[in-house]
Amino acid sequence: MSGSMEPRIHTGDVVGEEKISPAAMRSGDIVTFQDPQTAGRMITHRVRSVREVAGVYSVVTKGDANNTVERWTIPADGHLGRVRYRVAHVGRLLVFTRGPGGILMLVVLPALLLGGLELRRIWARPAEVRT
Repeated sequence: MSGSMEPRIHTGDVVGEEKISPAAMRSGDIVTFQDPQTAGRMITHRVRSVREVAGVYSVVTKGDANNTVERWTIPADGHLGRVRYRVAHVGRLLVFTRGPGGILMLVVLPALLLGGLELRRIWARPAEVRT
């Protein structure tokens, strides 16, 4: 959503990922993880380094286009996602469908269209069938 992984992953792309354990994470992997500062927000960045101490993994990640790194921890029994592929521009459509224009296109317009088609079908019946 932010362009932090440009040019590898563009704003509006959707990524497919596989769940992995922290032990499977390697430097250079692109992973999706819970934002350590904002609950409910996911981040997709490249792993810079991983260190395990007493069953807790300390991870440093960085977006390819960012100047700063994120430092976060994950327990050994935790899960995160390793990016396997990306689908270009699909995210733009998903974001659009959540807004007023998307609701209009996906709910209101089809309902009006179906209603209009049904009225046309009713009015097009011969007179003797309507009685």
